[in-house]
Amino acid sequence: MSAYDVIVVGGGNAAFCAALAAQENGARVLVLEAAPQEERGGNSRFTAGGMRVAYNGVEDLARLMPDLTEEERANTDFGTYTQDKFYDDLCNVTQYHTNPGLAETLVTRSLDTMLWMRGRGVRFAPIYGRQAFKVEGRFKFWGGLTVEAWGVGPGLVDSLYAIASRNGIVYELSGLGELRCRLELVHLKSTIPLKPTGSCALPSAPFSVWLIRWQCSAIVTSLTRVFGLPLTRLWRRKPTLSWWVRIL
Repeated sequence: MSAYDVIVVGGGNAAFCAALAAQENGARVLVLEAAPQEERGGNSRFTAGGMRVAYNGVEDLARLMPDLTEEERANTDFGTYTQDKFYDDLCNVTQYHTNPGLAETLVTRSLDTMLWMRGRGVRFAPIYGRQAFKVEGRFKFWGGLTVEAWGVGPGLVDSLYAIASRNGIVYELSGLGELRCRLELVHLKSTIPLKPTGSCALPSAPFSVWLIRWQCSAIVTSLTRVFGLPLTRLWRRKPTLSWWVRIL
C-alpha cells in the first residue's frame, strides 16, 4: 500500500491549489476525482475561469498578467477593485451572512493567491468577452470581475492537472473503490463500501451527518468557490483521536 501525507478530495481549482501548496511543503499528495477525464474539474470546469481579485490599479494586474500589452493598457480602463469594495460585494451577495474570518482571508489574500497560482504556471487574461464594454473609445470593466484563466474553465482545469503531474502529484479518476488509502463511507453505525464508480446506496435516516474515514495524516476537502477563488478545509489526524472526520 502506498502512503500519502495528504489526500485531497475533489479535482477542481481549490483542490489542486491545496495539493500544490501541500507538495511545496514536502508532502506526498494524492488527489481524488470521481469524474472521468472529459468531465474532471468539478464546478471549476463550468465557471468560465473568472476570478475576483482585489487590486489598486493596472500595475497590480500587470503583475498577474505580465503579457498585458501596451495597446491593451492604452485602450482599457481597468479602474480599481479595492479590498473595501470586495468586502462590500461579499456582504451584499450573502446579505451579511458570511464568516468574518474566511471573508477577511478571501479578500486580503486574493491577489497574493492568484500571484502564487501564476507562479505555479496558471495564466490569466482580462475578461474582454463578457465583462468589458467600450465607453468613449476605451474598454471599461464592470461588476468587479476583471480576470479569467486562459482557456476559461476547461483551460484552467487542464492547466492545473498538467502542473500537478509535472510536480509529482498523484491523482485518480473514477477509481474511488480501489483507493490505496482504503476509503469507507460511514453513516452513523452503518459502514457502506463505495462502489468502483464512487457511488453508493445511502440509507434513509433523519440525520445529515456523514463521516468519512481515511488512512492518512491529513485530509483536505475543497469547498464551494467564493467569487471564483479557491477555498479549502483541512483536517489533521490527532494521535489521541480516531480517524473519523465530519464533512460539513
